[in-house]
Amino acid sequence: MYKRNSTGGKTRQYQKGLRNNGEGKQGNRSKSCEKDNGLVQNRKTKSAMNKSRKAKSSYNRDIIKMIQNKYRCTPDYIRKSIRGDRVGSISILIREEYERLNDKVVQVINIEAQKL
Repeated sequence: MYKRNSTGGKTRQYQKGLRNNGEGKQGNRSKSCEKDNGLVQNRKTKSAMNKSRKAKSSYNRDIIKMIQNKYRCTPDYIRKSIRGDRVGSISILIREEYERLNDKVVQVINIEAQKL
């Protein structure tokens, strides 16, 4: 269903029951919260979809460059191998080498931090 706006263009009006349990596309925008069984809920949390997000890991770039030079593969393939998205003999070697080098880096950082 369309309705003309003040400039003469068409704007889409949503009927009740089409989306978000009868609230229309965004609901009534003038209200910032609504009461539901005596509890006040923020509209953003009510209409938001519940999606679990994967935590983004950060990898040591210097180690990735060393592995890239040794195995002649892309940094993307190395990150996916470390994460476990790639399977194969090379990706297992890459994962083991990254873990070994990363453990050494962490040990050196801890030793230097204790000196301070």
